[in-house]
Amino acid sequence: FEDNLAAHRATITDLSGRLGRGEMTLTAWQRGIADSMRDAHLQARALAVGGRERMTAKDFGSVGGFMRYDLQRLARFGAQVEAGAISAAQMEARAQLYGQANVRRSYERGRLSAAKDEGYQQERRVLAGDAAHCAGCADEAQRGWVQLGSLAPIGGHECKANDKCGKEVRYSATSR
Repeated sequence: FEDNLAAHRATITDLSGRLGRGEMTLTAWQRGIADSMRDAHLQARALAVGGRERMTAKDFGSVGGFMRYDLQRLARFGAQVEAGAISAAQMEARAQLYGQANVRRSYERGRLSAAKDEGYQQERRVLAGDAAHCAGCADEAQRGWVQLGSLAPIGGHECKANDKCGKEVRYSATSR
């Protein structure tokens, strides 16, 4: 997942640099980011559920929902770029957020759905060893194992798109 996310961010960096240097149009930049987001969302969901062949209509619908939201934000972002409301450096930094925010959420939602379908009953938040953690993530990690679905989604606390945490799932301690 992280390798795919890094490739997606690299694509966005390349596209944003090309736009900033005047090597491509705003429309081509937006289309390139949208295509990369679509691919990243689909790859993330497929990884989360155990492969593309295991994706259901529900998975594709969820990806579509994330994409609709991302495309609306991208349209507003593009209008700000076109109006000159943000600098090239701000544009490149902000574009990086499109490289991870909802893609990570799409992945985690797929993992949660697959875990429920497979009968897992508990989850816990795992803090990434090399990242700074917000208070919400740290508090949830201290809770330990809780009922599946009771933790905030990855990106659901104040760290938002910068959330590098993960979750682990298990059957209940008494059942298996």
